[in-house]
Amino acid sequence: MISFRKFFILLLIVGSVSLPILIAVDFLWNQKDTYTESLLQTFDKRQTDVLFFGDSSIRFFGSRDTNKSGIDLLFQSKSGLSVCSVANPGYSAVMYSEYVKLLDKTKYKPKLVIIPINLRSFTGSSIRRPALNFPLRQIYIRYRSKGVFEWADYLKFRFLGYEDTLTDYWKDQQVIYDGKELGTHRSIQEQSRIPESFDYNPERETLYAKQLGIKFRYHYMAVLAEDDAMFGYISDTINVLNKMKIPVLCYITPVNYIDGKKYVGDDFVRRIDKNLATVQYFMKKRQINIINLSKQLQPSEFIDKRDVYEHYTFVGRSLIAESLAKAVATLP
Repeated sequence: MISFRKFFILLLIVGSVSLPILIAVDFLWNQKDTYTESLLQTFDKRQTDVLFFGDSSIRFFGSRDTNKSGIDLLFQSKSGLSVCSVANPGYSAVMYSEYVKLLDKTKYKPKLVIIPINLRSFTGSSIRRPALNFPLRQIYIRYRSKGVFEWADYLKFRFLGYEDTLTDYWKDQQVIYDGKELGTHRSIQEQSRIPESFDYNPERETLYAKQLGIKFRYHYMAVLAEDDAMFGYISDTINVLNKMKIPVLCYITPVNYIDGKKYVGDDFVRRIDKNLATVQYFMKKRQINIINLSKQLQPSEFIDKRDVYEHYTFVGRSLIAESLAKAVATLP
């Protein structure tokens, strides 16, 4: 009869071999990232002019929009250029820095990469939020770009609830902007919750003035410095593309300035303008083309206003696409 000690050792050996295999099978079966595969297939099959990065801002549409085309497709129509789009559901510059590494494996390269700068997601309210790092997608992208499966990290995030642990920790962190405590992420989200949509009911909007003021302050009014993490990811992305000699066009997405000032006051405008100046200085130092569309749209051209998202009506999306098409036409 086998001793308990030998049985335990045997169990450890079998587990050390079978566990990574089982994790790898789950990974390959369940975690395929459609944007990774689309990017690889597109630039392997044919020359495509533009790699267009985005998030929900380029795809979401208003319930009354008859034309539901995203900014990427409208840009393609207006510019006459072929486009491959990568648009995760949330803005994440870290994802852009991972996706561009896939181009090292493709036969063809884009002639231009377009990168949005979403000020709502350049603040402390979003930058360290675990969900916006999309850890499982990152693992898959790196697997496809480097051929290495990070099975231990996959185990943590897929089966051991590590993302939930990080999220709970993040939610209980104090939010401090310009020396002022706003509360924890959790308390701010609870205080500013709005139970109804009022995109097409402006008379209902004023009922939630307090909550909207909290949201605009929380999402936009962190002090933005050049050493913030988002700039690091943008810089990594640009460095990879520079090595491939692929030009970049960045654009600052429209901000609802008018409503921000309405519900927060002049401090909102001053902080946004200072943060914009930081972004533009960062790009200028690196000789990156950038266009500023932050003040292009009126409040009526924003949707999902109860969450102060940078989501737009068809009119708004069309204006953004038109501006991008004109900017691309003037590039050398």
